[in-house]
Amino acid sequence: MWGFLIGLYLAMIIYPLFQEWRQRRHDRKSLERMRKHFASRRRWDVLKGQWSDD
Repeated sequence: MWGFLIGLYLAMIIYPLFQEWRQRRHDRKSLERMRKHFASRRRWDVLKGQWSDD
């Protein structure tokens, strides 16, 4: 019984840390793609919601 409760408690501590790590990883990749598009002089088309090929 105590093992289950301790395991549950540890999972409750570790899960938010894992989610934060995943979000930071996603944000870094997104920023990298954004910088690549910006460096190639592409602009974000607000109406289409995508990068334009001007």
